[in-house]
Amino acid sequence: METESQNSVANSVSSSSTADSMLLDSTAQAGEINIGTDWQEEIYQKIISLKELYLQDLNEMYHKIARKLQQQQDDSLPQQLTPEVLEKMRTLQEILEYHINILQIPKSEIHPGLKDKLPSYERRILIFVNSNRSIRQRGLN
Repeated sequence: METESQNSVANSVSSSSTADSMLLDSTAQAGEINIGTDWQEEIYQKIISLKELYLQDLNEMYHKIARKLQQQQDDSLPQQLTPEVLEKMRTLQEILEYHINILQIPKSEIHPGLKDKLPSYERRILIFVNSNRSIRQRGLN
C-alpha cells in the first residue's frame, strides 16, 4: 500500500510539474504572440501614416500615367512617344501600383519581411511624391 501511495504521490508531482511546464510553455508562447502582434501593429500604424500622407499623390500619378498610356493607344495620330518612353511609363505605373498596394495592405497580411522593407518603400514613395510635386510646381510657374 505504501508503494501505491508513493506511486500516487510521484504521479501527482510528475503531473504537477508537467502542468507547470505546459503553463510556462503556453505563457512563453503567448508572450511571443504578443511580441509578434506588437511589431505587426507598429508596422500597420506606420503604413496608415504613410497612406494618409502619400496615397492621394501616388494615385494621382498612377492615373495620370494611365491616361497618357490610354491616349497613346486611342490616338489615330502617329505615336508621339517612343517605345522606350512608353515602356518606362508602363514600368513606372507598375511600380506605383505596387506601392499603392503596400499602403492598402490589411493588417492581417503584414509579414515580418515587410518590417525590414518598409523604410526602403518609404524612401521610394518620397522620391516619387517629391518629384511629382516639383514637376507640378514648375508647371504652375
